[in-house]
Amino acid sequence: MRRALDGVIIIDGSGAPARRARVVIEADRLVEVVEVGEVGEVGEARGGEGALVVMPGLVDAHAHAESDEAFAALLAHGVTTIRNPATAGERPLRPAPGRGPDVIAAGPAIDHAARAADIASICPAADADAVRRAVARHVDAGFDWIKLYNGLTPEMVAAGIEAAHHAGRRVLGDLVATSWREGAELGVDGLCHAVPRHAEMLPAARRADYAARCATGKGPAYLHWLELLEVRGDEVARTADVLAARAVPLDVTLVALEAALLHADARYRQQVGLDPLAAPAPAHVIDRLRAAFDTALALVGEMHRRGVTIIAGSDTPRHLVPPGASLQRELRLLCRAGLSAHEAIAAATGAAARALLGDDADRGVLRAGARADLVLLDKSPLDDIDNVGRVTEVILAGQTVWSRPRR
Repeated sequence: MRRALDGVIIIDGSGAPARRARVVIEADRLVEVVEVGEVGEVGEARGGEGALVVMPGLVDAHAHAESDEAFAALLAHGVTTIRNPATAGERPLRPAPGRGPDVIAAGPAIDHAARAADIASICPAADADAVRRAVARHVDAGFDWIKLYNGLTPEMVAAGIEAAHHAGRRVLGDLVATSWREGAELGVDGLCHAVPRHAEMLPAARRADYAARCATGKGPAYLHWLELLEVRGDEVARTADVLAARAVPLDVTLVALEAALLHADARYRQQVGLDPLAAPAPAHVIDRLRAAFDTALALVGEMHRRGVTIIAGSDTPRHLVPPGASLQRELRLLCRAGLSAHEAIAAATGAAARALLGDDADRGVLRAGARADLVLLDKSPLDDIDNVGRVTEVILAGQTVWSRPRR
């Protein structure tokens, strides 16, 4: 089956300027992407609605989606590839063909047995040898990535990375006991979340205060960490420069942090001693949380400014982080952090695909030979990043899997 999209505006996921083009799909591939003029020359290709905008299918680099409902919601919002960073079961969980995005899966997060919670998405390991054995089990089970978690020491992280790379697997680090800098120097292939919580990135004079605050148990560690961070400090610069030099991408999941800080849920209220069923938090608490979130945005902006590759991830599904819609919100937050609209789109297309699949990734781009994963929009997100939500059709491997109902 062959289909041509003529007179469309393409945003190709590379950061190149938008342009007018003819896009041809055959089977599951793009066979032609031919430029036919500047965007300024585009006529009214769809009557009063203007020209269609065609982008690569979106990539959510951090989506714990494992249900038919979540898969369907992702597709409806233009998400055609996800990385599940910690599968709850013993084997990868993928949707039936055409019923959900392509899933790149990591196994249950491998964590230090001394702190690992007894939940399905955590795999406890007592020492470096146990980490190696856990990696081997995940490889045998067919997982694409290995996830190393908060409590692992540098020795355990090194063992996990060595075992994973030997088996041809990439490693995602959600690291706390091991710093981001240490993880990057040990060879981790990606890091996640904007708030690492390791004291190494804080000014030396504030580290004792950080430890004391965490010891009280009042308020989450990520809040204390953000309140003590110096975004333009030497400590942040040293970490960012190592991540940039070693090309370690960072999926920052700002939308999940926004939900936790600015929409303080019952769990947070209990942590800070507030009645979880009471009226909205006092103004001074809200101001504190807003300031912390602003610091997180500034940190992401500083990482980007210093050359760290930022990719888009949502950490869906969780409270106020719904599948699909939350990734669209993530792009808005990346723009607030300092990325341009072009850069935010690349973070959810070309850059994310390369981070997950390597430099020869066949998605996240619009070029001949790439897989035909496309999102069609009726307005350009380069004019307003929120237009990434104006989806009219989603094409997965050459097949329309969602389209806006006709009125």
